[in-house]
Amino acid sequence: MVGDLIACCSLNSVLDSRAIFVAAGTVVSVALMVIGLAIGFKVRPINAMPIFITGLAFLIGSGLINSNVNAFGVIDRDRSDMVCTDDVCAWPEVSKNSVDLNAQAREIFRHIAPLEWKHYADGPATWGDVSKQNLEFSGQRSLEGVLGDYVDYIGSLELARSGSQLCGVSAQEIGIVRSTLPWNPAEQIEISKVEQRLSQALCPVQG
Repeated sequence: MVGDLIACCSLNSVLDSRAIFVAAGTVVSVALMVIGLAIGFKVRPINAMPIFITGLAFLIGSGLINSNVNAFGVIDRDRSDMVCTDDVCAWPEVSKNSVDLNAQAREIFRHIAPLEWKHYADGPATWGDVSKQNLEFSGQRSLEGVLGDYVDYIGSLELARSGSQLCGVSAQEIGIVRSTLPWNPAEQIEISKVEQRLSQALCPVQG
C-alpha cells in the first residue's frame, strides 16, 4: 500500500501527494491499532476500542485513496515545465551539453535523412515525444549515439506505418526498437540499413 516511491526520481514524473498521505495513513493506522490492542490486553478492552477503531478507519481511508494511486506513487509531470532551446525541448534539469548534442544531431539528421523522413526534423526534438511527429530527445553522450537513437526511433515509426515486419512480427505491434548502435554523421540514412540494424537488435541469433 505504501508503494514504490523510488520512481519519484524519474524526470518524467513527480511524487503523487496522495501517495504520501497513503504512506503516512498506513503507518498511523497500524500504530493506533497496535496501541489499541496493547491497551486492550493490559487495561480494559473497552478503553482500547476507540483507538483501535480510529486506526482501522485510517487504514480503510488509506486503502480507498490508494486505489486511485498507481503502483509507483507518481503522476506524470506537467510537460509545460519543459524548456525549449535551439529547437530542443527538455526538462530544466537536463544538461546544456546534452541539449547541444541533440540540437547538432537534429540538423545533421535533416541533411542525411531520406526525403520522406525530413519532416520529422521540422519540429523540435522533444523529451518523451508523444506526437510521433518529431524527433525524440536522446540522452546518449555522443553525437553518433544521439543520431543512432534518432534513426532507431524514426525507423521504428516508419516501419510501423508502412505495415512492415521485424522478425516476422508486425512492426506496429512491436513498437519502438532501440538498437543502441551509433550512426555515422557522414553516412546517408538508407531505410534498408535501418531495417537491418533494428532486426539485428530485436531478432534472436539463429544458431
